Amino acid sequence: MEIGRKIRELSARKIHQILREHHRYTDFNRLGLFRGILESEKLTLEQKQSLKEAAVAAFPKYYDFLILKDPDTWDQLEHLGQERLQPELRRDWQDIRRRQKSMLREKRLRHRNFGVYSKHLCGYDHCRYNGSMVKAKHSPRYGYEMHFDSDHRRSPHFLAEKEVRRKRAKRARQWLTDWREEDQP
Repeated sequence: MEIGRKIRELSARKIHQILREHHRYTDFNRLGLFRGILESEKLTLEQKQSLKEAAVAAFPKYYDFLILKDPDTWDQLEHLGQERLQPELRRDWQDIRRRQKSMLREKRLRHRNFGVYSKHLCGYDHCRYNGSMVKAKHSPRYGYEMHFDSDHRRSPHFLAEKEVRRKRAKRARQWLTDWREEDQP
């Protein structure tokens, strides 16, 4: 069985029915469910909140992992219906970063190439790579990566760049000493 339409186009009653029988639908997508709840213009705020609670109850592990996979959606769901000021937003994002870091440590994930962090996001509408999955540190990769202050010195990419800079500086010093030796009689 298929849903056949986007979640944001459905009524609250239909979404509740889909939640109860989600295993019967072949095109059911949990991330699409959470995003559809946020993007729906048919639903009132109370309906969105009740659907969010039902979805979190149905998929608690996925909702917890959503903070790593799509932190923007998780943040919007977590503060659904609340007006927040800039300092509150900053504090919330600091909390998100802290939780992401602890989850990565708990789950022992060594890579960070999943969710919104693994897609090409250059901002140009005509780009042929838009939305496609790319490797981290790959040449057509744009956008942002999950990065913490505590790991900036251990990154393989950072270490490779550091090695290149060190070799260039060594060559420049060597060239300078060779040039000085040639000038000396």
